[in-house]
Amino acid sequence: MKDNGSIEMIRSYPSPNPNVVLHEILYWSEGLRVKGLLAKPKKEGQYEAMLYLRGGLQSIGMVRASRIAQFASQGLVVFAPYYRGNRGGEGRDEMAGEDRFDAVNSLEILKKYANVKEVHLFGFSRGGLMALWTAILRDDIKSVVTWAGVSDVTSMYMERVNAKNLKTYYRWISK
Repeated sequence: MKDNGSIEMIRSYPSPNPNVVLHEILYWSEGLRVKGLLAKPKKEGQYEAMLYLRGGLQSIGMVRASRIAQFASQGLVVFAPYYRGNRGGEGRDEMAGEDRFDAVNSLEILKKYANVKEVHLFGFSRGGLMALWTAILRDDIKSVVTWAGVSDVTSMYMERVNAKNLKTYYRWISK
């Protein structure tokens, strides 16, 4: 098993912005290989970094290249983990269960590969919960933004009653 946050593979990814370079990165998190997308300005320089923690579950709310390229075009190095079990990554997406470590461990990519010291966190919906966990478990976070952040996963599922959510909810609580 490789160290958490160590990079297994980097491949170029098509960028929607001519001033931003994108790379899909396969990295290690708690013994699993997980993927994410890195965006950085083409122009060389010292940039601040942002960990973009998406919302949704599985393919719903998946990281969009245009969104993180938009942030990178403003002078940030951005990494957005897909979370385990998504887009060919190993494991199972657990909605802020053990997959919270995919966010925590992805900070190493920004620190090593992008050579930044401090990282800002930006979490949307479920990503807000992931951002809060990351800030709790790390001491090198500069700031945290949670946008429509989930604070109680159980309540979220109970408020969104439909067959698919209930099936996922019962599988999640029965672990």
